[in-house]
Amino acid sequence: MATPEPLRPRLCRLVRGEQGYGFHLHGEKGRRGQFIRRVEPGSPAEAAELRAGDRLVEVNGVNVEGETHHQEVNGPPRELRPRLCHLRKGPQGYGFNLHSDKSRPGQYIRSVDVGSPAAHSGLRAQDRLIEVNGQNVEGLRHAEVVASIKAREDEARLLVVDPETDEHFKRLRVTPTEEHVDGPLPSPVTNGTSPAQLNGGSVSLSRSDLPGLDEDSEGRSGWKHDPFQEGGLQLSPTAAEAKEKAKATRINKRAPQMDWNQKREIFSNF
Repeated sequence: MATPEPLRPRLCRLVRGEQGYGFHLHGEKGRRGQFIRRVEPGSPAEAAELRAGDRLVEVNGVNVEGETHHQEVNGPPRELRPRLCHLRKGPQGYGFNLHSDKSRPGQYIRSVDVGSPAAHSGLRAQDRLIEVNGQNVEGLRHAEVVASIKAREDEARLLVVDPETDEHFKRLRVTPTEEHVDGPLPSPVTNGTSPAQLNGGSVSLSRSDLPGLDEDSEGRSGWKHDPFQEGGLQLSPTAAEAKEKAKATRINKRAPQMDWNQKREIFSNF
């Protein structure tokens, strides 16, 4: 009589093939753990001796018995941080394309050449550019950002955020900085109300801080102080005054002229 094999866990080393690993993982309500539901014939999973009915205990040395199905498949949620990419120019340049368009503010990485200095630095397509060589460029025009990148002849430090990280920091109303790459991350906004934040600080605006609301602009807009009205007297305007006021109102309501020369996408190769 053959001696039965001792009951031991099995360590299956899988190498992904063209069609994936070739197994199905599932969880059942009322049953703890994640189980191998099916193994495809001829797959890497079958070659690694994974079997239908097996219960998953560890993934890459980490115990996952208490994890949900989503966590086991996708792994733990990643920290949403900006990335600092240090590029050194090669014979063909940096190897990325920067672009902006009218549909959204900011400068974006449109494409990254395979094997380029940009690719080796970790720069990715769809990243939004936040800083160039330590200077925030969010409010600059495309040509100004291009000039900032070219300011140093052979290297550039680009602080970027991917779309998910970009959305996360916008919800927090915080501008990403180099400090957020490895340092403390901002806390979520509480109570649903928080002043706008730049680099972690709050900003408050007064009437004098707003553009176009100084005394000179008030005079140009056609609106003037009425000393009688301020003193509590409501006097009927003359016909000339009423006509002038109506004219000023029409001018203020007039839509700004469209600059058709800028109604296009702008991009630059590096």
